[in-house]
Amino acid sequence: MKPRPKTLQDCGAILLDVGGTLKIGREAVPSAPEFVRALKRKGTPYFILSNTTNVSAETLAKQLNSLGFRLAEDQVVTANTTAISYLKKHDLTTVYVIGTNEQRSEYERHGISVTHEKAQAVLVSLDYELSYADLTVADVLLRRGASFIATNTDTHTVTPEGLLPDVGGTIGFLTATTGLTPVVTGKPSQLMLDHIRDLVDLPTNQMAIIGDNLDIDMKMAYDNGMVSVLVLSGKTTREDLISSEYQPDYIVESVENLIPLFS
Repeated sequence: MKPRPKTLQDCGAILLDVGGTLKIGREAVPSAPEFVRALKRKGTPYFILSNTTNVSAETLAKQLNSLGFRLAEDQVVTANTTAISYLKKHDLTTVYVIGTNEQRSEYERHGISVTHEKAQAVLVSLDYELSYADLTVADVLLRRGASFIATNTDTHTVTPEGLLPDVGGTIGFLTATTGLTPVVTGKPSQLMLDHIRDLVDLPTNQMAIIGDNLDIDMKMAYDNGMVSVLVLSGKTTREDLISSEYQPDYIVESVENLIPLFS
């Protein structure tokens, strides 16, 4: 096997987190678009990896492009992207989705029926309008044998107002009531990396990941022998590093500090 690259710029592909890394809320992190353009000029393959589920991969690409990132849709891989692949691979054609209407439409566009009647799978993601009735439907389906899938296990999401609860709380509720643990399709799951390997013919130890989350992005890098870059523009502080088992190869204030490496 080819040895792991010694520097970030020697990596064969770079995987970029979104929230807290490229943008916060509706605003780009300062100089983040310039960094992505530097990667493009250098010819370094790069992909966006996001646990965002409230919008489709197409919409996320458009949102990022409106901020100056110049991405192709197939460069954006979300937890929904890999969830759809997982459902199709396992012939799960009907699913009950805890999530957004746009998310449900994305699944329908890919030939998966979104329903609560005799659904073969329950898919859990961030739902800002989550109700007890939604949880009850999911609980009943799971106890009847439906497959349990979650797009991610994030406990909090980064917003301009600070950290707000994410899908991890919903998973905790359903795990408590059913005793089941979900298959996870987003970071740091192997399913998302498998999808990336289908797009670029590289072993994971030739890739790098840049993100703001120790337990998601840095864990993904650690578990797969990837070069890791922690940015402090999102949820992680230097104090958080002290007790973490996932120590990154690079620590920078933001992706702006990485631009000189690709100039």
